[in-house]
Amino acid sequence: MFIAGTEVTEAIRSPEVTRHVSEVAAHPGVRKAMVARQQKLARRGSVIAEGRDTTTVVFPQADLKIYLDASVEERARRRLLDMGRQGVNTTLEEQKADIIRRDRHDSSRKHSPLTRARDAVVVNTTELSIEQQVDRIIALMRSIFR
Repeated sequence: MFIAGTEVTEAIRSPEVTRHVSEVAAHPGVRKAMVARQQKLARRGSVIAEGRDTTTVVFPQADLKIYLDASVEERARRRLLDMGRQGVNTTLEEQKADIIRRDRHDSSRKHSPLTRARDAVVVNTTELSIEQQVDRIIALMRSIFR
């Protein structure tokens, strides 16, 4: 991920950002501005996007909607590994609690809540490697865009 030419992939996944992203994202003004920016970018051409309201609010007319899912335990395990690579000391239980809190908060917010679009294809990634996840998504794309 790049912002103004600067690589920020790890920075946007830091514990500090993760801790506050749901609260910031819940503000109607932030949601409105972000949705407008994302939609403007998409008008330039094809786009692949991810986010908790991408298929229901930002791009409800998308040709392909994929809802990635995984168990809380697996998501926490993955997050623990990410944190370890960043040198952050945390526990699996802390990560599970944070994921549950964030899911609850994002699912119940008034503006742009986390919901699965009715026409989204659910891909449960719990037992899939990252390579298998990519293969599954590419196969879905090829089935739509032949």
